Amino acid sequence: MLAIGHVAMGCGDDDGPGTVSFDASPRDSGAEPPDASGQDGAALDSAVDGGATDAATDGASAEGGSGDGGATDGASSAPPAWVTSLERCGNDTDDDGDGIVDGDCRPSFWSGVFVPDLADTVVLDHVASLSGRTQSVLQTYRSTSAVGAERLATDLQRIWDLDAVAHVNLEPSGYSPAQYAASATDPAIGEDLDAVASELASALAARARGRVLLTFGAEMNGDWTDWGCLAVDDFVALYVRAHDAVVSALDASGVDRRRVRWVYGPNSTSSAGCGSAVEYFPGYDRVDYLGMSAYRSEGASVMDAVIRPMKRLSQDIGLMPSWRVDRLIVLQTGTRQVTSDDGDAWTRELFDVATGDPEFLGLIYFNADDWTLFSLATGPRDGFDGWVEAIGGLPQATVGLDGTFTPYFWDVVSSHPRFPEIQSLRAAGHTFGCSTAPPLFCPDDAVTSPQAAALLARAFRLAETDVGPLLCGAASCPDAPITASALASVLATLSGTTVEALSRAGHLDGCDPSTACGDEPVVRADAASWIVHVASVPSASPP
Repeated sequence: MLAIGHVAMGCGDDDGPGTVSFDASPRDSGAEPPDASGQDGAALDSAVDGGATDAATDGASAEGGSGDGGATDGASSAPPAWVTSLERCGNDTDDDGDGIVDGDCRPSFWSGVFVPDLADTVVLDHVASLSGRTQSVLQTYRSTSAVGAERLATDLQRIWDLDAVAHVNLEPSGYSPAQYAASATDPAIGEDLDAVASELASALAARARGRVLLTFGAEMNGDWTDWGCLAVDDFVALYVRAHDAVVSALDASGVDRRRVRWVYGPNSTSSAGCGSAVEYFPGYDRVDYLGMSAYRSEGASVMDAVIRPMKRLSQDIGLMPSWRVDRLIVLQTGTRQVTSDDGDAWTRELFDVATGDPEFLGLIYFNADDWTLFSLATGPRDGFDGWVEAIGGLPQATVGLDGTFTPYFWDVVSSHPRFPEIQSLRAAGHTFGCSTAPPLFCPDDAVTSPQAAALLARAFRLAETDVGPLLCGAASCPDAPITASALASVLATLSGTTVEALSRAGHLDGCDPSTACGDEPVVRADAASWIVHVASVPSASPP
C-alpha cells in the first residue's frame, strides 16, 4: 500500500507542511468513510451517497520530482515519444505493443484457482487444454511460522514460473490465546511476521515481474480458524503489525510497494459471537482490494451467495461509488452441500454476473469439500465444467495483471481516460493526489490556482514564485479554481509556443483555441494531462 499508518503525507504550503489525519478504521459505525482535513489547507468531504469530493493537495511545492521538464515543440503534430509506450484507452489500437488492444485499460476480469499441489501441474494443464486459457492467479496458503515462510518462497517461485500472479493466504496460526490478545507486542509473533515478510520481499526482489495479492488472516469473522473470533482490536492490531512488517521489508529490499496488493478477506457469514466483516476491517491505508470467501450452500442463488454479501461489504465499509470500480475480488467460491446437479449452471451464472458488474475484478475458484477440482479417477467435481466453460469465454487479461497492480489511485483505475498521464505525474513525484487513505486523486475536482502553480513548478522545475505571476499576476495565487484558458496560456508561455500550436499537437484535449479554451474551471484530470504532455513528463513504468 502507498501509505503507512493513519497519518497521510502532506505536500506542504507557504506556511509549512500540511497533513491529513484519518481515523482509518470505520469500525465503530461502518457508515461514513474517513474524513480528511488539513491537506494543504483544504478539506476532503467524502459522502457515501456519492457527493462531491473537494480537496487540495497540490497547492504547494514538494521535494523531489524526476520529470525532464523543459520545453516541447508545440508546433509538431507528432505525439511525444513517451505516449507510444502507454496504452491509450478506447482507440482500438495496441499502443504499447503488448499484443492486446486496450488491455491495460479496464483490467479484463481475471480468473484464478486453488490447486492443492503447485508442483503437480496436471490439474492446470488439464484446465488449460479444456478452456484454452491459463490461469491469471494461483492461490496458496502458508502460515507465519518458520516452516510456512520457507515454503512460501518455494510456492512463489513455482507460481511465477507459470507466468501467474500469486494469491497468498497468510495465516497467523498456532499461537496461544494470550499471544493473540497481545498481538501488537508479542515477541514471537513479531519475529515470525518479520521473517515471513523478509522471505516475501526477497522473493520479489529476485523476480522483477513477480506480483502478489496478499490476504492476511482470512475468514477472521469465523470460528473455524485459530485467529477467528478474536476481539476486534486484537485482530486489527495483528493485521497492522503484519502489514507494517511487509511494507518495511519491501522498502528495505527496494521493491515497489504496489507489487503487493492487500486484499481484505472475510467470510460471507460471521459466526455467532464473532465480530462482523465490517468491524474487522483494518482501515483504508492497509487495504487495496476487498475480497470475500463466498460459497453456495444448498439452493442459494448467485446473488444471495456471492454478489450481495460482497457489495454489502463495500457499502457498509463506506466506499463511495467512484471508489468501488474494480475493487471486489471473490477469493474463494464454489458449490458445496448442494444435492442438485445444477452446479455448472450456477458457476456459469456467477461469472456472467460478476464480469458484467464494474465493481468486480476477479474470481478464484476453490472446491471446499475436498480441496480438489476434479479427480482423474472419478471425474470433475460439481461446478467444474461450468467454471471451465466460463473462463474459456473471458477476455484475455494481461500477464501480470497490470490493471490490478499499476494504479496509484482508487479513483483513477486503468480504464480512466487520463490514467496514463495521472500515473506519470504521480510517478515523477509531481503530485500525491488528494488523500492517501485511501489513495485518491480527485480527478473531477476543479484545480485551484495554488495547485496549478505547484504542479507547473514541479513539472518545469521552477520556483512557485516564478509561476505565480504567470497564473495570477502575483507571486501568490488566490485559492480559487483556475480557468482552462489561463492554464493553457501559461503552458504556452512555459513551452515557448502558442495555445493554438499546443492544441494542434494534441496536448490540450478539449481546448478550443478560437475561444482561448473557454472560461470554465479546468478539472484536475485534464490539468494533469495537459501538464504531462507539454512538459514531457516521462511515462510511468509498471511496478
